[in-house]
Amino acid sequence: MADIELVIKISEEKLSIIKNKMYCGIYDPDLYKAIENGTPLPKGHGRLVDAKEVYKKFYCRCLAGVAYEVLNETSTIIPEDKEKEE
Repeated sequence: MADIELVIKISEEKLSIIKNKMYCGIYDPDLYKAIENGTPLPKGHGRLVDAKEVYKKFYCRCLAGVAYEVLNETSTIIPEDKEKEE
């Protein structure tokens, strides 16, 4: 069976438990649900970048418009995280 790359959303606490190998044998329905609802990355996907960062790099408005159009026509693999970074 082939491997897939999967993006999941779990709490920092659960990630810490898993990383510290303190998870053995514990059934956690939330973790299974995160995996079940994960976003598989399509085979052959390119680099995943932040579209907002691309917009910021364009100083000329005419080029920024082109970048905006191209990025908006590109399918979204992982939706934007609306939470502000501290």
